[in-house]
Formats: sequence, C-alpha cells, structure tokens
Amino acid sequence: MFLLSIISLYASEPMFSPDTEWHYRITDSIMGTTTEYTATMRDSMVNGIVYQEIYGGLLRTEDTKVWCVIDSLGTPVEQLLYDFDMQVGDSIRTLHFAEYDPYDPPYYAKVTKVETIMLSDGRQARRISYDGRSDDIEHIGNVNGIFGATIQVLPPDGVHSDFICCTRGDYLLYEIIEGECDNITAVENVISDSPSATKIYHEDQILIKSGEKVYTLQGQEVK
Repeated sequence: MFLLSIISLYASEPMFSPDTEWHYRITDSIMGTTTEYTATMRDSMVNGIVYQEIYGGLLRTEDTKVWCVIDSLGTPVEQLLYDFDMQVGDSIRTLHFAEYDPYDPPYYAKVTKVETIMLSDGRQARRISYDGRSDDIEHIGNVNGIFGATIQVLPPDGVHSDFICCTRGDYLLYEIIEGECDNITAVENVISDSPSATKIYHEDQILIKSGEKVYTLQGQEVK
C-alpha cells in the first residue's frame, strides 16, 4: 500500500458507469500487427479509498470532479483530471500521466466553450472545449480516450495507439470516425481482467505486471 495525498476520504457517485468501455487500436509497424484493445474498469481499494481502476490508472469522483493518481517524484498523489463544473474562462492544469514533477512550470488550458449534449443512453452530458486541450465529455472522459487529456509516455518505436470509441453496454457513446466501432474484431484486456496484475514504475514509465509478464499501458508485452 502507498500513501496518497487525499482530498476526501469519501467518493461520490462515479463519473463513469461500471459498464463503460474504451476501445483502442494498437498498431505495431515493426511487427506488422494490429490489435484491438478494450479498457474496462474495476474497483480498487487503496488505503481504504475506493478508486476506479481503468487502463492502468486510478480515478476517484468527487461531485463533478475526477481525480487521478499521478506519480510525483516516486510518491503517488491525487491531481485533478476532469472538472465538469467549469465555465468559459476557467482553466485546468494539464497532467503528465506517468510522472508529475511539482517543480515543473504548470501548463493550463482555458475553457473556450461549454455545451450540453445528449448521450445515446439518455444521459445529459457537458462537453467542454479548451484553447490548448482536446474536448472533455462528461461520463466519457476525453475525445482522445479516458486519459486523452494527459501527456502520455511515448510508446515504443513503431507502436501507435489510436482511440476508436467509447461504449456503455449496448450504447455507443462516442466514436472518432462514424462506423469505426463496428470494425472491432478482437479484444485484449490483460491489464483489467487479471486479478494478479500490479502496477510498477520503471524508467519513468508505468508498467503492468501480470504473472511473469510485463506490459505497457497499451497492452504491449515488454520483452
């Protein structure tokens, strides 16, 4: 167990329904392979706090805010990832998903537009646009994936990860290209489905150890 900088000991209703899934396509141009990967979620208890573990990350909802566990110089802390109560002119800090240095100059994205949309499952959702960050959508995350609003660790040479769509049960909540979600043919979910999977930090990267194998956050096995 690790110690966290906790804002609240009690989480409110999660922003993301437990049956929400985020679908990605992983292309390895060197190996000549293409794999579809689905990121699901499960509850993860840390120091008595219930988090949603998604795609190797830990999220906690507090009203309209979503907090993400970030590595800060070797110490996991909570930082604000989404705030769906923001108005035009408000700003939010951009985060590095793998490691956060509190001494780095902060970069903020300013809200330029807020609109209310209707999701296919009947829920209303706020869509927030910025001057230096891709759009966030309530109950979905970001238009580039659940952690699309963060600065990601670069994948290995030749490997490219593309966000395809977000679904909830039989509902298509969002997709990058119309009809693309229908083309998903295979699912790999070694991170979320394995009860023995643990997160490890190595050379400024978050890796997932499942059994004797180690994977990147994109589901690629590390040799």
